[in-house]
Amino acid sequence: MTNFQGAFFSGKYHLTDNSAFRLGVSILLSSQEANTNTHYIYPDTSFVKNFKETNRVHNTIGFSLQYLYYKPIKNSISMYLGGGLNYYFNFVNNDQKLSYNSTSGADKTEAGDGENSYSFGLNVLIGVEWFVRSNIGIIAEYGSEYRYSKITYDSNLIDSYGKRTISSDNYNEYSFSPSYVKFGISIYF
Repeated sequence: MTNFQGAFFSGKYHLTDNSAFRLGVSILLSSQEANTNTHYIYPDTSFVKNFKETNRVHNTIGFSLQYLYYKPIKNSISMYLGGGLNYYFNFVNNDQKLSYNSTSGADKTEAGDGENSYSFGLNVLIGVEWFVRSNIGIIAEYGSEYRYSKITYDSNLIDSYGKRTISSDNYNEYSFSPSYVKFGISIYF
């Protein structure tokens, strides 16, 4: 099972018995920390001790607004068609602190990379809602989405030989993706 519109919250407002608007808000907040200690002993008897601390932050916020048109099939079952707009903003940042201790001395440096992106798109869907009670419905829904994304990737990295590479890339992405069949419960107030 998956959530509707990638949402923590999804609210629906019926204009009439046959039409409604649905708004979804999705939020992803993630933080990860890792520490690595490595000891290298080379054939020329040099010794290098490497310590790397990595902090990763990933945040995403998204909004989806859809119009839904309902067509009753039986008293307690309705089919619906819908479509709407999506907008997402994504931020990923990786910071690394590196420390080297060797027979020739110590060195400390910082590196990292990050990605920012925004995307917007259109979606269409078809679904069925079965009312098990007058205010509770069980939903099955399928849809697809067309999305345009603008992505910026910046990096300031150091390879294992100590070579620093600084780069910035921008690119556009167009995607069409069908979604999984989604199941859910609607509670009407």
